[in-house]
Amino acid sequence: IQQKLQNNAVTTDQLAMRYNQASPKFAKVMILLYLPLSALVLSLLFYRQKTYYFDHFILSTELNSVYILIGFLFIPILATAMISVWPASKSLFRDGSVFFKMVLGLYLVVFTIAMRRFYNEKWIWIIIKAIIFLLLFMFVIRFIYNLLIFYLVMLFI
Repeated sequence: IQQKLQNNAVTTDQLAMRYNQASPKFAKVMILLYLPLSALVLSLLFYRQKTYYFDHFILSTELNSVYILIGFLFIPILATAMISVWPASKSLFRDGSVFFKMVLGLYLVVFTIAMRRFYNEKWIWIIIKAIIFLLLFMFVIRFIYNLLIFYLVMLFI
């Protein structure tokens, strides 16, 4: 960051403004990165299934579709409606809130059912693997995604 500030002779605020303008464009394209990363995690979790990577990729596409549908459509619509009716409900939609934990639980249920139907393993193993997948999905894959966006945006601004 310091090198970028010196090379471009800009202030921190100007660099932040450029970054904030460029990052949404990168984020929209880079969201496709979730698909192969999720498929890789699924292929590692279910390596004994002898399933082709493409099949894991298909399930990954479905799981990511649910993630995007809930996270980028339903929750914003629900949040906008609730906050317009009840302004004090804004705190419900912060990370770490009870609502956030309920959404994680919803993802876990959906992912567990999808994995059970797709891989047809015992429930206990599916639940354990779904929890592992969800943790990796929400923290590791998301971290890699955010890190790549940061470096790409900084490279091109």
